[in-house]
Amino acid sequence: MKGKKNNHKTQALFGAIVALLSLYAKTLYSDDRSHSELKKTNYTVQILGEGGFTTLSGSPMNPSNILRRREKRTEVFSLISGKYKVLGGKIGTELRIGYKYEWGEKKQDLFTDKYLDERVNQLYYSYTDGPYSIVIGRKKIRWGVAYSYSPTDLINQFKNPEDPEDRLFMVKGRDVVQASYVCNNDQIDIVYMPDVDWGFNEKYVEDNAIGLRWYRFADPFDLAIVGKAKTNGDWAAGCNAAVAIGNSLELHAEYLYDSKNQKKYPDQNTASESFGYPYFIGKKKSVHNLVVGAQYTFDKINLTLEHIFRSSGYTGDEFVAYANRTEYLNERMVDAAEIAEPLLYDVAKNYTLPMRKHYLFTRLYVSEVFSSVSFDINTLINYADGSGLLVFMPKYNGGKNYEVYCRIEKFWGGNDTEFGLVPDDFSAFLGFSYFMGS
Repeated sequence: MKGKKNNHKTQALFGAIVALLSLYAKTLYSDDRSHSELKKTNYTVQILGEGGFTTLSGSPMNPSNILRRREKRTEVFSLISGKYKVLGGKIGTELRIGYKYEWGEKKQDLFTDKYLDERVNQLYYSYTDGPYSIVIGRKKIRWGVAYSYSPTDLINQFKNPEDPEDRLFMVKGRDVVQASYVCNNDQIDIVYMPDVDWGFNEKYVEDNAIGLRWYRFADPFDLAIVGKAKTNGDWAAGCNAAVAIGNSLELHAEYLYDSKNQKKYPDQNTASESFGYPYFIGKKKSVHNLVVGAQYTFDKINLTLEHIFRSSGYTGDEFVAYANRTEYLNERMVDAAEIAEPLLYDVAKNYTLPMRKHYLFTRLYVSEVFSSVSFDINTLINYADGSGLLVFMPKYNGGKNYEVYCRIEKFWGGNDTEFGLVPDDFSAFLGFSYFMGS
């Protein structure tokens, strides 16, 4: 009982602190700020928008678009970010407020979704006194060093090979209490991470975790050892390193051991060409994650190559079983749709990228093709079957105030390959960003 009381006290304290931060942020945004307060304020406001279309593939996972994939999307949002000096420290914010409109067809019936999208990506208080610092609130914390995917980002997972730059600012920070100590070339971070339910249901804090990082800069190396432990017994630990060689070449690597494997696998004791359920089962085995990569910069060109390995990926036999079940259920939609359709939903739910073990990520970035125009080309390729995705994104930079870009994405591969099973085939979007700030 004593432990439960202490836990409730911790929860109440964390909630009260974050509420105070919200109050101070609101005060700093008010119109009646004094001249001295304005000098302490540094903020930016961006207006961003994106609109375009997606053509659906002939994936057997999604006959007649039963998964309700959106074929057209338009959204506009504002991003308010800044830092404000208060109480001897700083309040940091990143608020995303926007409107999204999507529509598509399912079995020849039009459906639409439109909603106001509000999210607090960051809202935290930080204080520094000599070598010591604390952070309380919601903050994006990056520990990894890779570009496309960083397994050692144990606080926030920033990176997604499909959109490594998070162009639409969808990544949220984590609710944390962090203490850091810096001494010469070393830094130690201790992070408390409550899993907060801001819906204020019965359990305000559903779980707790502690994260640790030791970082050292040993010229020209950046080295770090990281770890995380949860109250339910799950834990993860790993390391990362990066080294600069001359002015052009950078090498980096990350490794993470995770005690829990969340992926589910085809049940080898159940025929894939059947209505057997449940078909996907978990496995009690740990996971090894590895990323090894390099960046080379010359003139206005940057080239990035990364090899990604996940031991939890499907073996060849497991993926064949997955693909065979998908094809079988697709065929049975003709004469037994009431049984096959919910099982296809189950197949789609267990389609989580990456599905296999080995991948190659490449990026070619040219900062200036000609005046004010740059472009990005990213690819992610599955070594096992040669399927993959391509993203091409040219951008026009109109000085300090605005950008306009076009983003084109294409998946390739047959129906028996990983990326060939993706319900989307080709997409093209136009976007813009307009900057304001102090």
